[in-house]
Amino acid sequence: MRTALVVVSGVTIAAACVLAFSYVALKGTADLQPLGGLAVFVGLSAVSLVACAAPRSAAWAVMPVASGAAIVWVGWTSISHTLSGPHFEGYALVMGALGILQGILAVTLTCSHLWVRVAAHRS
Repeated sequence: MRTALVVVSGVTIAAACVLAFSYVALKGTADLQPLGGLAVFVGLSAVSLVACAAPRSAAWAVMPVASGAAIVWVGWTSISHTLSGPHFEGYALVMGALGILQGILAVTLTCSHLWVRVAAHRS
């Protein structure tokens, strides 16, 4: 599951960077406000990657769970705005789905490690 999280996080970062570069190449640097959403995806994905490499402790577990929940919310919001808006953005749909998948993986991986520790401690 950790490998899947690393792969999805890497794909999310790569896709956001490609979209940012294509936006700047096509529209220039006059209005960079639309890149804010991509920066959020990159930031939360980076937190997930760092959390995968960090030592496992209960205090450290807050970071991947919080970033996972946040990126699920950002992904869901992205998909919701795309489907309800007048202009359909395919990349927003794909990025939103990647965010939701990544968040679910981050929360599941972290919680499964904590449950295993709790179960081992009680035995």
